[in-house]
Amino acid sequence: MDYKHIILKNDEEIHTLTLNRPSLRNAFNDEMIAEITDAFERRIAGEPGRAVVIRGAGQAFCAGGDMNWMRRMKDASREENLADAKRLDRMFHAVYLCDRAALHRQDS
Repeated sequence: MDYKHIILKNDEEIHTLTLNRPSLRNAFNDEMIAEITDAFERRIAGEPGRAVVIRGAGQAFCAGGDMNWMRRMKDASREENLADAKRLDRMFHAVYLCDRAALHRQDS
């Protein structure tokens, strides 16, 4: 998977995952959630390393949910909302299952 909203680097034994939507204060949307899930399930889990550093590009770590994405989802069916919630849960679960130390870093 090519990443549009995150940057993933591996420097020796440290993985750095940067949330990369600085104009929106790195707010989550469905695409970013899929990318983070993929990064943790496939790339980070499959490569050696001792720690994962999660950071935000620009002035903020993460503003939470992207309001434009939330507005699009307000008219979604119950099934679509449940599927969306399951994707978010899968992302958090992938981070939770990571067997490396997870650190947050923000330079601002």
